[in-house]
Formats: sequence, structure tokens, C-alpha cells
Amino acid sequence: MNGFPEFVADCKANGNDLVIVSNGLDFYIIVILSKLGIFNIELYCGETEFTEKGIMVRYIDQMGNEIEHGFKERYLNLLKQRDKTVVYIGDG
Repeated sequence: MNGFPEFVADCKANGNDLVIVSNGLDFYIIVILSKLGIFNIELYCGETEFTEKGIMVRYIDQMGNEIEHGFKERYLNLLKQRDKTVVYIGDG
């Protein structure tokens, strides 16, 4: 993660919104970001609930509906509607 906090700061300094959309899980993404000193970032990822049966994971869209397929694509389309240029980095 070397350089990621600087990347986040550079985005903010240049007026660019940084949004993380991940098929990963909230409980570890939030910990990693906080260890890097990154807070209050727009994050969409799997929402977890720890139960006696194990970890329950749900992917939720902007309307509160559960998404079974196409989570990243759904949010990418949402972000495109903000009338800004979207730069997509990653996906394995």
C-alpha cells in the first residue's frame, strides 16, 4: 500500500472524488484504510454481519436493494451519472 495515502491526498488536492468500489468486505477494508490514516472516503463493498453460523455478506445498491451479480458494474454506472469523468482502476 505504499503510496496510496499520497494518491488519496493528491486526488483531494486536485478536486477529484476518490471512490472505492470493491467485492471485498467492509470489516477488513475499513481497518486497512484506517491503518493508512484514510477516513471519510466513499466506499461501496460487501456489508458483513457476524452470526453464530458464520459471516453473512450482502452487497447493497444505492437504493438499499441486495445485488446478486454485477455489484461493481452497478456502482460504476451510478458514478458515471454524476456527470464527471470516471477512471476505473483495478479489478484483479
